[in-house]
Amino acid sequence: MPRFSIIVPSHGVTGRLSQALDSVLGQSFGDLELIPVCDAPDAPAAEVAAGYAERDSRVTPVHSPPSAGLSGARNAGIRAATGTYLLFLDGDDLLLPGALAALDVRLSETAGVDVLYTEHERVPWWEGEPTNPAAPLLAGAPKGA
Repeated sequence: MPRFSIIVPSHGVTGRLSQALDSVLGQSFGDLELIPVCDAPDAPAAEVAAGYAERDSRVTPVHSPPSAGLSGARNAGIRAATGTYLLFLDGDDLLLPGALAALDVRLSETAGVDVLYTEHERVPWWEGEPTNPAAPLLAGAPKGA
């Protein structure tokens, strides 16, 4: 059983999907399964995901119709997941180098935790400055939380 199941919905982000998948498979921590969720077997993203599955046995594409929405895609990924922990990564987002190793360390330090909330940075591709929506929440957390 892998440590992490990383579920990546891909509706409407075919052009960026390879970057997202590469950011996961390029992690120094490799005890993972990567589950790209595509609209249908003949969808453009499905071809991308199938190519990754051919090259790496940790990749298991699944399908969820667009009418199921983002939650339906995530649920389809959950049903296929076998890992100890679930992570969700949007198909146009990146997992920074070392992220899974850092999560593994934190999970080991807090043995038995059911949910680990992490910071992220939202990058405005068209205008504005990067933001971290979790910063106020995490700033107010008790020490050691």
